[in-house]
Amino acid sequence: MLSDGWVSFLASFDQPDIKLWHNIVNNFHELHGDQLDAAYWIMAHAECDQATVFGFLTGFIGYGDLQSVLRDAQRNRTALAAAAQPMVSVIECWNSGFYKSHSIAYDEDETPSDYIGSGEQLNDWLAALTEEFGIDLPFVERTDFDPFIPVDDMSRSKPSVFEICDGVPLQLAYPHDWPKGVTPPQ
Repeated sequence: MLSDGWVSFLASFDQPDIKLWHNIVNNFHELHGDQLDAAYWIMAHAECDQATVFGFLTGFIGYGDLQSVLRDAQRNRTALAAAAQPMVSVIECWNSGFYKSHSIAYDEDETPSDYIGSGEQLNDWLAALTEEFGIDLPFVERTDFDPFIPVDDMSRSKPSVFEICDGVPLQLAYPHDWPKGVTPPQ
């Protein structure tokens, strides 16, 4: 399944599995190499849920994962700029309203402060990274997002039989959780 990499695996779906996408992107501490490339690939699609991008921006930046990626790339300016560019693209897409759908609600026990504290704090973190690394990271202009209130359904998504959770690699879901009419993969 993943022998050709995460992006190839995800691109093989005839329709996106929005919940799987959400879980891949928001598995912050596992996002390295090919899986980080897959997260950015997911967020390059307008079908990506706003809650997915919100969680990524606040978590990947707030928990210091972006800082780790940039420190790893700091060896030369070309690598540093290349490492920052995907995040710049995600922020620009967020600010422009590229992501139209919001179908995934945060759990009741989650609060926005678990991820961000406030839009101002997110931008403070971006300013600190800009100063530390000498690169231009845009501010997040849209900070009024409410992760608890979805505004549309999941009609753009086709659930798959796969799942991923914190610290657990990609796996088949339990058959009782499979979408109706789905048969096991061969």
